[in-house]
Amino acid sequence: MQTNDATAGRVAALRNLVPVLEGLEKLSAAENSRRRAGLERATSAFEKLEGLIADQGARKIAALERFAEDSPGFARLKELQEEWLAQLDLFFVLGVADSEIHHSRFLAWLLDPQQTHNVDDYFLRSFLYETCTAAEEINLPGITPSNVHTTDWSGTEVRLEWQYIDILVLNRAARFVCAIENKIWAEEGIGEDGTSQLTWYRETIQRHFPDFTKHYVFLSPSGMRSQIPEERKHWTSANYETVLKLVEQTVDCNGTAIGEDVRTFLQQYANTLRRRNIVEDSTELKQLARKIYLDHRDAIELIIEHKPDFIAEAKILFKEAISRQPGWAVRYEQNRHIGFRPDNWAPLDAIPGADDLLRLEFDWRFDGNYPRLGLVASPVTDTNRKVREKLHQACLRHGSRFPGIHRLGDSWLWLVWTDPILGESDYSNWQNEAAIRAKIQAWIEDFVTEQFPAMNEVIVNCLREYEAERQAQ
Repeated sequence: MQTNDATAGRVAALRNLVPVLEGLEKLSAAENSRRRAGLERATSAFEKLEGLIADQGARKIAALERFAEDSPGFARLKELQEEWLAQLDLFFVLGVADSEIHHSRFLAWLLDPQQTHNVDDYFLRSFLYETCTAAEEINLPGITPSNVHTTDWSGTEVRLEWQYIDILVLNRAARFVCAIENKIWAEEGIGEDGTSQLTWYRETIQRHFPDFTKHYVFLSPSGMRSQIPEERKHWTSANYETVLKLVEQTVDCNGTAIGEDVRTFLQQYANTLRRRNIVEDSTELKQLARKIYLDHRDAIELIIEHKPDFIAEAKILFKEAISRQPGWAVRYEQNRHIGFRPDNWAPLDAIPGADDLLRLEFDWRFDGNYPRLGLVASPVTDTNRKVREKLHQACLRHGSRFPGIHRLGDSWLWLVWTDPILGESDYSNWQNEAAIRAKIQAWIEDFVTEQFPAMNEVIVNCLREYEAERQAQ
């Protein structure tokens, strides 16, 4: 009886399992169905993606074909480029097209009514009217635009580098003074204490001309504003587009009053502003280049996507060459320059004011992305002012050893600024990496053995003399 009862229980349990198994079968079928649907959707998506990729490839091929076929546009662009390159750029020939001091000299000459341009105060009056109008629009103090045209500017003095101010325009009869701080590719000088050079210039003007009407102009290619909010309440931003407009206006509006030599000189300067991209060009060359880009954007973007990064690739080669010099090592690296120091400068850091004062840099920030070597002194501080001045004087006394030395100022001070190490011919031959590497290595080895020892001797002796004088006090 017990056996029959056990068998009956097992049969009942198996019967109870049947619905469960049937439910599991249905779940499995549903899951398989979902998986099949998912795979089908994925397959469809991949097919669409494949079609998009094929379409994109076809578009790129078609774009390249159109790009290659556009011979009339390219022929005209080549013709305009050749005409542009054939124009004489005297400032470039003389090596001063990017030199801040030479731009300041040119502007000071043109602003001075007594100079040889024979336009009297035309450019001065025009420049002041433009910048005073800009100042009035943002409620800055100074002379009003209407008073610019009623003032006698004939006795105006124009000074270069007065108290380190790039250009000073002074009219004692009108009790008016204008300070122009001129930047080409440099930034506003900010000291380690956060003080702007503009503040120092403004305070200098206030001390020397307390009762004069004052007008402060911060001139740069982009028309940048001061980084210091307080200085924005005093300095009017101006750009070189205004300068270009006034230079060409001076040529057009003065007729035969100016000689052909002056006219040519002014036109040369206008060409320089455009060619060096100090002012954005708006000629037929630019317009045609823009049209070709818009017509062939896909093809040109494909080319740009695969263009070499000259700066990044050259930096690798420069760091290789630096590492091969005993005692030399990269100290810091930023997007467009590499800084390094020789180990034998370490003892100089014990001299107060000279610690971390000097550094060597390979720099791509200027001159069309062609690298130069600079020997740079840090911005002025209360502790390093005297040693910087002494070092600058020592380098000036040995000028042949310090090519490209800049004037003394409160911002970064270049004691050496070499000619470009690489040029357009190297970029055109960039696929020959071995040749570029060899050229960089040879240049650095020549600098280390032939040039740096003489520079180093002047620097070390100067700092030792400074320390001896300091100890003797």
